[in-house]
Amino acid sequence: MGKLLLAPDNFLLKKPKFQILIITLLLLFNSKSFIGQNYQFKKIDSLLINLEYKKAQEYLSTIDTVTLNEFKKAHWYLNYCKSLTQDDRQGEGYNYCLKALNIFNQLDSIKWRANTNRAIIKLLSHQNSLKKIDRYIYINNFINDAEKINSPSYLSDAYLIKGTYFLNKRNGVEAIKWYKKSISKALIIQDSVRVASLHTNIGLSFEYTNYKDAEDSVIYYYEKALPIFKKNNQDTYTSYLYNNLSKLYQKKKQYDAALKYLKLAEKTDVKVNISKTKLIYLKNFLSIYSEKEDYKEAIFYAKLLLKLKDSINELAQNNTIIEADKKYKTLEKEKENLKLEVKNKRSQTIAISLGSTLLLGSIIAFLVYRNTKRKQRIAEQDRELQIQKTETILKEKELETINAMVSGQEKERLRLAGELHDNLGSTLATVRMQVENLERNLDKVDDPKALLQKTNALVNEAYQKVRTISHERNSGVLAKNGLLPAIQKLARTVSSNNNLQVEVQDFGLENRIANELEITIFRIIQELVTNIVKHANAGEANISLTQHDNELNIMVEDNGKGFKVGKLKEKDGMGLGNIERRIEHLEGTMEVDSALGRGTSISIDIPL
Repeated sequence: MGKLLLAPDNFLLKKPKFQILIITLLLLFNSKSFIGQNYQFKKIDSLLINLEYKKAQEYLSTIDTVTLNEFKKAHWYLNYCKSLTQDDRQGEGYNYCLKALNIFNQLDSIKWRANTNRAIIKLLSHQNSLKKIDRYIYINNFINDAEKINSPSYLSDAYLIKGTYFLNKRNGVEAIKWYKKSISKALIIQDSVRVASLHTNIGLSFEYTNYKDAEDSVIYYYEKALPIFKKNNQDTYTSYLYNNLSKLYQKKKQYDAALKYLKLAEKTDVKVNISKTKLIYLKNFLSIYSEKEDYKEAIFYAKLLLKLKDSINELAQNNTIIEADKKYKTLEKEKENLKLEVKNKRSQTIAISLGSTLLLGSIIAFLVYRNTKRKQRIAEQDRELQIQKTETILKEKELETINAMVSGQEKERLRLAGELHDNLGSTLATVRMQVENLERNLDKVDDPKALLQKTNALVNEAYQKVRTISHERNSGVLAKNGLLPAIQKLARTVSSNNNLQVEVQDFGLENRIANELEITIFRIIQELVTNIVKHANAGEANISLTQHDNELNIMVEDNGKGFKVGKLKEKDGMGLGNIERRIEHLEGTMEVDSALGRGTSISIDIPL
């Protein structure tokens, strides 16, 4: 009680070198312009650094806050708070600090939020009778932000404030620890005034320890700080230090020394908290004179103290601070409730979105599953239809093959019928006429023996024709020599009766094959040769038969007029289409190579 704690600002304490020039330049700019505003705020910061609070207030009052953006407006509130804090109007100043803090929180400006919390801490440190405000909230917030900024200046301030927190709780040992940490950061930025103020606070902290040499340590640190304050013209801090020395000597009952330092403190110019500082000094004078039993002086200072208390009205300031604090906390609570409401709505939205997504996903999955099943059914139906179609095609081909065979057989029957009718029929009719003539005129015929011989010759002729037809039917295939001799005979017959020379070549055709297969192959070759005779106008043809393992290759070539290879199908007869189907029935293949003017080549492969 009565001792003054030193807590300097972290701004530079020296005056700007070109202050007059800056003021002149400020006049050149409109206060509403961005550049003009920057110069104005730099000027205000300079005034506050140099503790010229009245001038700072005057300068602040010239700025139209309506023209400021949110950041500049918050900066204005902070500076106005600082100017009032040091002018015994802490209640009003606290209100402005809370306005600044609210904006900096919204802007998420760590540095300026830290500056504002530091200003509030300093403001509340001068309201010793104020118990309803939780100062540690601001202390803790400032320390957290200082650690995020990680600047030696901010960290030094943070450790200083933490030390002061423990000092106010009379925990000197813990306070000294944090003050020394603050000194280590102040030395980095070479802030000698800050180091001196911390030495002062360390000296004050020793009074709240149980160390044996505590009083000597207090005097040591006070005397270490005093010359630095004087050298840097820090009259306010010098005055505070004199007051602390006065209290120390009062405690030691050395009242003359106590009065000496207290009078030095009173005479030294104080620029901040003038009224409250004077109030402390008057209380200390009253205390010393009361202990000395100099009641005359004590009454004198008691009257001065009562008069000053009435002018300060600290209770009104405290009420203002409490009211501002309530408004700020209500606003913060509303913000928290709004955040919580937004969070709950966001959670509900997310839950609804997830539910909708899940439902939509389930529907899509079901539709995909159903569509997949439908596609599988369609695919199965397509496969069944394809199988049925393939079976139908195979049946159709089989029917076509059968039809081709039947057509060939029918053609063969017609040819045989023609042969029997035209050749054998006429011969037998002649034989019949001869026999009937012989029967009717046997007695009248001069030479019946000659007539019988003639009839016998006709019977032999009929016999030969029947044999010829039989040989043509089997073409010698059923003979002992088999397929190759029959083809060779066919070639000789065609060559002798036409202007076509047919040659036969064979390779590896040494063993007989199944009789039915030989007949089918012979009919195929016979039909191909017939086509050459009828359509090709060829002079030469070649039949090549090659047997390799279990496969027979047949090559029939001619040098005729050729044709355009198209769909191998004819309306009737045993054309190339019928031949191809018969070969397919034998599980063989046929390739036709022909063009107009360059002959025809047909290759057939038949498995044996």
